[in-house]
Amino acid sequence: PATVPDENTKAKNLTTLVYERGFILSINTLISYPLGWGFDGMDEATKELVNSKKIYQGNVQMVRTPILLILNLNDGLANLFKVVTEFGIFSFILLYFFFKYIFNIKTINPFHLFVIVLFISLSIRGAGYFNAGFIFCVFEFFYLNKYYQSKQSPSKYDVSQ
Repeated sequence: PATVPDENTKAKNLTTLVYERGFILSINTLISYPLGWGFDGMDEATKELVNSKKIYQGNVQMVRTPILLILNLNDGLANLFKVVTEFGIFSFILLYFFFKYIFNIKTINPFHLFVIVLFISLSIRGAGYFNAGFIFCVFEFFYLNKYYQSKQSPSKYDVSQ
């Protein structure tokens, strides 16, 4: 049966609970499975976390409404949580290249701002790896910026300015 929250406890909406679960799942993955769960392993990781009852520790997702524990089990909600859960410590490679991209910008221009804001927004509330925005950002971090900064590139495409 569901418990009734007291007046000192604020009820949380489903989105907040899924964010909390994603954060807990990411931390649990880094501790217990540092290499991650593998590609598309978010569902299995979530089921194990919910079944292990670790999600109840620290008053996170208290069983006020038990149905909330089975809703959105397949929702990673944020690409950041999904990447960390599925690839573990290897996800820090992507973050390294993101910060390297930021710190290598000599003069920020609208294109840089677009890429940075796009990547951050997709990390907070993304639609998975296989969408045009996320692929574009990763491609930009790993390849395009390096190509455009080479001496072979025409100056009109130099994004380092």
